[in-house]
Amino acid sequence: MNEAHPPRDLRSAILAAALEIRPAGYPDPEALPAQAAPYGLEVRKLDALLREVTETQWGTTVVGGMTARELIDHLTGHDAWFADALGLDVPAGAARTPERSYRAWREQAFALLRHAVFTPVIDRVDFAGLSMAIGNAYLNRAFETWIHADDIRLATGRPADPPPAPHLRALADLHIRSLPAALRMAQREHPGHAARITLTGAVSEDWIISLSRTPAEPSVTITADALEFCYLAGNRRTPDAVPLTVTGDADIAADLLAAMTFFSDE
Repeated sequence: MNEAHPPRDLRSAILAAALEIRPAGYPDPEALPAQAAPYGLEVRKLDALLREVTETQWGTTVVGGMTARELIDHLTGHDAWFADALGLDVPAGAARTPERSYRAWREQAFALLRHAVFTPVIDRVDFAGLSMAIGNAYLNRAFETWIHADDIRLATGRPADPPPAPHLRALADLHIRSLPAALRMAQREHPGHAARITLTGAVSEDWIISLSRTPAEPSVTITADALEFCYLAGNRRTPDAVPLTVTGDADIAADLLAAMTFFSDE
């Protein structure tokens, strides 16, 4: 009886396809808690993007005067704050080359994702000087990973790749819930008032946020497209550049829009 032997390249082709679906070291996406899932997807997307970036494109000026390589180092540094807060021991890279920058970011991001599988997202952590639930910290990392990945995409002639609607909703929700704290820290408080944020487009939903500890009816309503709202929160749009509608107290609206980017570093 003749034995059938698989083609010589079959194993490598299957392995390459499997790694494309789930890279080595990346946890099962279905095992991630819901609040870490957006970070998981954005990490996978950025990982795929960086494997496409050419040597020349690594030196492209992307945002804030940083090259693509420097932006990845910047992202890795912010991820490291979270990793440190969680007690993860992820070794830092040495002198940077594009390959080392990519590997350092990837190793740390995958470690954060593996940790998410076993970490209660309701526990709190001190992250970048703020106390927040671990689940919210993962959403924070998802947001910055997406924004910086889009920075690289747009600077290298690629189209933007926004999060899917359920993830976009979670990221918008995080920023909307943080607005009262941003107002306080920016010294733009409005005691006795509340605001309504209405998002449209990929996410269609209303939020009412209290601007003080006293319950109140909304004094102002801001209506905007969900994706544009998130770009505004990520400091990639100015309030003047985002099509939005303001109904009610214009001064409160102006302060809310000014505080929108309070927690965005770049």
